[in-house]
Order: sequence, then structure tokens, then C-alpha cells
Amino acid sequence: MPSKRNRAMCTIRISESDDLSRLEKARLLVSELEGVVMSEADHTFQILTVEYDPQAITLEKIRNSVKRL
Repeated sequence: MPSKRNRAMCTIRISESDDLSRLEKARLLVSELEGVVMSEADHTFQILTVEYDPQAITLEKIRNSVKRL
């Protein structure tokens, strides 16, 4: 696990989704990516918060994995 100094955070809005299970599927998918430290779903605002190691994974790869859902 990277030290806290080597971590980055992002939020990804899962828009136009009345299906809350889609947000949870996105959280589970992202949490399994190598380099992701933590993922959390906010069902009220349909936002996925991701903490990751930018040396192990890019923000683009995280976002692209969510787009495929």
C-alpha cells in the first residue's frame, strides 16, 4: 500500500442513473483495480470517490472502467 503522500483522490459522477445498483457495481469494479486504495459510493449524489496510487494506475484508466458499465 502506498504511503498517504503518494495517493490521489478523485470523484466520478455516475449520472443519469436511476439504478443505484449501477453505482455499487462501479464501486466494486473500481475497488478491484490494481492501484486503487479505496472506493466509496455516495448514493444520494450518485458520486463515486476513489483514492488511488497515481504511480500504479491513471485516472483515465479508472474513468474508462466505469464508462463500460
